Amino acid sequence: IKLQGLDLKVDNRRGRGSSGMVVSEAAFVNDLKHNVESVLLPQFLGTQDAFLILNSTPAEAGASEFEEFCLDAKQRGAFIRKTIWDAPQYSDSQKFEFLGLSPKTVQEYVHTHNLSEEQTKVWLDEGCPIEPGKYLVKERQRREYLCIQVRESSAVVVPEFDPVFHTKEFTLPKYFQGFTVADPGVEDLCAVNQIVWDFENARMLVVDEWTRRNANTSEVAQGVRDNEAKHFKGAGFWNGKQMQSNPAARYSDVDLRMITDLAQLHDLKFQTVKKDDAAAALAGLRVAFQEGQIWIHPRCKNTIDHLLGATWNKARTSYQRSDKLGHCDHLDVLKYAWRSINK
Repeated sequence: IKLQGLDLKVDNRRGRGSSGMVVSEAAFVNDLKHNVESVLLPQFLGTQDAFLILNSTPAEAGASEFEEFCLDAKQRGAFIRKTIWDAPQYSDSQKFEFLGLSPKTVQEYVHTHNLSEEQTKVWLDEGCPIEPGKYLVKERQRREYLCIQVRESSAVVVPEFDPVFHTKEFTLPKYFQGFTVADPGVEDLCAVNQIVWDFENARMLVVDEWTRRNANTSEVAQGVRDNEAKHFKGAGFWNGKQMQSNPAARYSDVDLRMITDLAQLHDLKFQTVKKDDAAAALAGLRVAFQEGQIWIHPRCKNTIDHLLGATWNKARTSYQRSDKLGHCDHLDVLKYAWRSINK
């Protein structure tokens, strides 16, 4: 067993071979990607069942190279989160003390909201949310003891998005208007969402997603058809004269070649979205999240990750690009949807 530091003279860590490595406090290792991809992983060549574990609480600054590794691990089913509640070596009184919680306050909330044992566990694991953006457990404790990535509100694009409150399983209304909204991309991701306007509750439901890098027109068309058949088939709405099948409309960012090909080659008609005053469009989306007017189904994992991970570049002129999130294109899809769909 060999113990080494990773912050100084990184290339001195190179070696002939290894059957497994653990990087402790990985979120705080300088140049983590270079360490992992250029120095550590090559030492697994020729070794069966070698493992690499990146172990850390989240970094304070928000988006980091460690978070990119976490996103990748989640997609591969290789992500594990354990909190102070999973630590048997500490008593409940110690856990409450370090989290800054009053057992009486917790008991009163659980009783008032009639939470089951399982609901209580989830609520405690999430830091005891009261309403969007407000938690009984403070920011530092949520990060250090509950391993929650606490986002820096000045850096993230949609600080109002809170997965605890805005990510929900739901049943579609019997009658509804459904929409397909797309943000085509080649270098960036091609992002498509199926959207339903829940008229009775005045809420936009994000039903499903399709995400692909370097997608051709045929692949986009097939993804659209598959998801529309899954969620819109057999459901319709009254258009003023008769029942009409969904989707009520399709919208896309301004990519005229893609729109033309989808219409002429695949009989899928898209309208272009309004692109004027992007700041106002984004502000409208943020207010919608603040007012609880958007619910996202948990199956929309890329959409949730894009909303969580979208941060501004240094000039605050665009979203920061990354290998895993691209240009956070599902965020733009929701921005277009909120402005375009018939409410």
